[in-house]
Amino acid sequence: MNIVLSPHTDDGELGCGGSLHKMGGFVNVAFSWCDNKELIQECRKSNEHLNVDSVDILDFERRMFLCKRQEILDVMVGLREKYNPEMVFIPSLTDTHQDHKVIAEEAVRAFRCNVLGYELPRNNTNFRPNFFIELSVDDAMNKLKALGEYKSQRGKSYFEHDSIMSILYFRGMQAGTKFSEAFECIRWIN
Repeated sequence: MNIVLSPHTDDGELGCGGSLHKMGGFVNVAFSWCDNKELIQECRKSNEHLNVDSVDILDFERRMFLCKRQEILDVMVGLREKYNPEMVFIPSLTDTHQDHKVIAEEAVRAFRCNVLGYELPRNNTNFRPNFFIELSVDDAMNKLKALGEYKSQRGKSYFEHDSIMSILYFRGMQAGTKFSEAFECIRWIN
C-alpha cells in the first residue's frame, strides 16, 4: 500500500489526484479537516473517484502543525510501519503554507522509500518539477470529478475546472504528453 499525505482534506486530490487514479493502491491520510465537517464527507466522496483504497482523516488543528511536529512525525512513523510503502506523495518542499511545509519536512525524515512532492500552485512560488506522471483523459476527468465533490470549496480559483485543466495541459506540454502531473523528486530508489 502506498501513501499520499494531505495536510488538509483536499490537498492530495489537488496535487496528485490524476496520479492516484492512474496508479491505485493508495491510502490518503489527511491531517486536518479544518473544523469544517462538510470536508470530511466531501473528502471521502472525492477519493471514491481516484482508486484510493482508504481515507484516514486526522484531527490536527489547522495552521498549528508547527507546534505538533513530533506528534505528526510519530503518526508518519506509524504509517511507515503499518504500510511499508514503496511510494509516498507529499506536498513539495517549496510549498509556502506552514502546515504543508511541516508535513513535507517530517515526511522526508519518516520515509526512506520513493518520495514525490506534489504541486499546489496557489502555495508554490518556486516549484521546479523534475518528475512527471502522464495522465490519460480518464485520469484527468476523474481528478475533475473528485474535486467536484468539494462543494464547500466552490468559488475558489484553484478549484475551477479551467485552472485545473490548464495545469494538466501545461505540465503535459512540458513532459511531451497531453496531460501530466508534475512532481519534485525527493527520493527515488530504482
